[in-house]
Amino acid sequence: AEQCERFDEMLVCMKRVVKLSPDLSTEERNLLSVAYKNVIGSRRACWRAVSALEMKDDENRASGPHAHLITNYKKQIEAELGEICQDILNLLDKHLIDNSPNDEARVFNYKMKGDYHRYYAEVDNGEAQRDEAFKAYNN
Repeated sequence: AEQCERFDEMLVCMKRVVKLSPDLSTEERNLLSVAYKNVIGSRRACWRAVSALEMKDDENRASGPHAHLITNYKKQIEAELGEICQDILNLLDKHLIDNSPNDEARVFNYKMKGDYHRYYAEVDNGEAQRDEAFKAYNN
């Protein structure tokens, strides 16, 4: 799946691996990370592009007939980002962090937790995700 860049499928497979045996090898941790990073990365790039379009000073776009389409699409992307972040955060909290076989794996998992709270905070207006990212990075 990774070589074919089918990261959505890779993500599904790696979630199954985590749920079957959360004591992941270094290679399995890296595959999980690559799957989520690529799935979230494309959506983050899309969100930034749509946000830039939304913020553009072009009055026709901002108040024209397409403004609601841009806003709705941005909300859709934000919802997808939130779901993906919650998904990996749940895996980390319920399966991976407590089952980390060594300090290296524990640090890797806490860093991942901080990263995904940070990604969530980019699109979430509240302070909660930023605070959670800070906590994860300081564990």
